[in-house]
Amino acid sequence: MSVEKELSESSVGGKLAFLAKDTVFYGLFASLAKLSAFISFPIYARFFSKEQFGIIDVIAVVEYLLVILVVFGQDSGLARYFYDVKSDKERAQLFTLSLISQIMFAAVVLLAFYFLMPSVMSLYELPDNALPVLAILLLKVPGAFLLVTTINATKWLYRRKPFVILTMGSVFLSVIASVVTITQIDNSLTAMFYAQSIVYGVFALLGIYYCRDLLCKVSLHPKFIEMLKFSAAFGVIYLFAALIPSLDRAFIAKFLGLEMLAIYAVAVRISSFFRLFIQAFQTAWGPFSMLIFEKDDAKKTMDTVLFIYCMVIGIAMIGITWLTPSLLLVLAGDAYAQSAEYVIYIVIGLALQSIGWITGIGSTLAKKSIYNLYSYFAQLAFTLIGMWLTVDKIGIWGVLLSVALGNLIQASLLTYLSNKAQSISLSLGRPSIVIACAIVLSLSVNFYNALQVSLWIELAFGAVIALVYLVFLWRFVINRVEREKVMAAVTKRFKPA
Repeated sequence: MSVEKELSESSVGGKLAFLAKDTVFYGLFASLAKLSAFISFPIYARFFSKEQFGIIDVIAVVEYLLVILVVFGQDSGLARYFYDVKSDKERAQLFTLSLISQIMFAAVVLLAFYFLMPSVMSLYELPDNALPVLAILLLKVPGAFLLVTTINATKWLYRRKPFVILTMGSVFLSVIASVVTITQIDNSLTAMFYAQSIVYGVFALLGIYYCRDLLCKVSLHPKFIEMLKFSAAFGVIYLFAALIPSLDRAFIAKFLGLEMLAIYAVAVRISSFFRLFIQAFQTAWGPFSMLIFEKDDAKKTMDTVLFIYCMVIGIAMIGITWLTPSLLLVLAGDAYAQSAEYVIYIVIGLALQSIGWITGIGSTLAKKSIYNLYSYFAQLAFTLIGMWLTVDKIGIWGVLLSVALGNLIQASLLTYLSNKAQSISLSLGRPSIVIACAIVLSLSVNFYNALQVSLWIELAFGAVIALVYLVFLWRFVINRVEREKVMAAVTKRFKPA
């Protein structure tokens, strides 16, 4: 592959530039697609009540869980084994076999879901009129999983135009279809989800068209069974990860009601703005790490990536905490102002988990997916026990703290196990200092915002804290050699021709 050759001949700086370019392109478009929940929030806030918004959030969580069950880790399996086979024919065989198996899984999962819908209604304390909305997932999920599979294939094969069309087109047309439906046709949840299902189906067919060269006559490839075993562990891992947003909603709905669930859901949607960067990075990091891990300078490259990532994500944490009150005021007015103080705790959990994607990459590189399974099981167990012990005593704070600490446990355990699985052990000293400082400063901004002194004063205070963070990095974390390199790069970039 030309990409493999390009990376093998690059220096550490060249590899970082490649990762940055891929993060901006593939990652940014993929993460923008994930922002559909954020984009649609002002529409939902205007046309639907808090209880209806809570139902929308539950439907989204259940849809995500069903897609996870259908794909069951084969996205990760294909991503890993695509780079183990060298010919286009072998890749087509793996893709076709995977697609057929996912279609078979979909039939079983959706049939089971059909019979379990009353139990799902009971679990989330949904009103009886939500049953027709829940049933629409039987139509929406097939398009959703086919779209996920084909988008991933275009990413692994570096097909930029189809990737952009599938990711961005499906999201924005889904939002447009929702707006047109509820403003011009029928402002019910059922009509809106029908419109979204049609859009998903159309783009799923388009994705199949773009990946038609990966479809071939079925013949059992020897790598496929090995890939399924690898994928199965990730299937359980993703299931554990998907159960957390499913169970936290169930606890909130049961103990605190659908209106509090709506408040929590809004905080999650605001945090999706923070996900923009981490999703962008993760989309590019996966293929990049697979291509460089056998290079001589792999550890140096990954150490540099980790350090830079922690600095940037620290800025993002402070930034989203700083801007949350303003975002909520613009998007929903005062109705969801309470959500502002909860956002930072969701963001901290996301940040810690995303760092684990880098420090825990060794388990994937060594094909020890069982280590990922252990870490996610520990996260699920701790989060579930934490919520069970605390949600009826301290309310929403029990959910927020349990989820954040669960993410920390998952990232820490995966890092430890990955260091056992792979000889690449990353340096954690400076990244840990950077993230700890960012968390403390973000919490201070959140505390000041909670005082509700004045929006402009809150913005000024947040700006000062962000400046303090940048000065701290420059003076005490980045060393002299690194500062000189940064200054040289900036000088070269802005030097008059």
